[in-house]
Amino acid sequence: MQCPYCGSDKLKVLDTTDIKNGIRRRRECQSCGERFTTYERSLATTPVLIKENGNREEFDREKLKRGIWNACAKRPIPAAEIDRLAMRVEAYLQSLGRSEVSESVRSEIDKLLAEQADDRSASEPVVVIRKEAKTAPDNGFSPTQDNLRLL
Repeated sequence: MQCPYCGSDKLKVLDTTDIKNGIRRRRECQSCGERFTTYERSLATTPVLIKENGNREEFDREKLKRGIWNACAKRPIPAAEIDRLAMRVEAYLQSLGRSEVSESVRSEIDKLLAEQADDRSASEPVVVIRKEAKTAPDNGFSPTQDNLRLL
């Protein structure tokens, strides 16, 4: 690193502070005496998600947290746990080391989330109802046409 004022590489770190996205350092040049601030951030990138329809979308941790929050709205899961889940999903996507990830990774992410959801999930079975895209009878819903799966 060089001084932005004189170009010297004789620098002294005066203060180091952890901030939300990295580290902030106050530095002083030993040659000219000028002080300046530098910010250090991690360059870990999250891959672009390829949706089922072929569209590409940047990973958005806040969007994931909203989805988890909505899915867990009636469950006693604290907000801090939802933040940890979102961070684990982001770390998992980064660990793949790819620039693009298809929607097929979603099942692996779902498994990761299911493992972490809450401690009572093993003792409380959950039923997921998925409606198939077949023609439904007059009332629009038929248990024979629905795909029931006990988790």
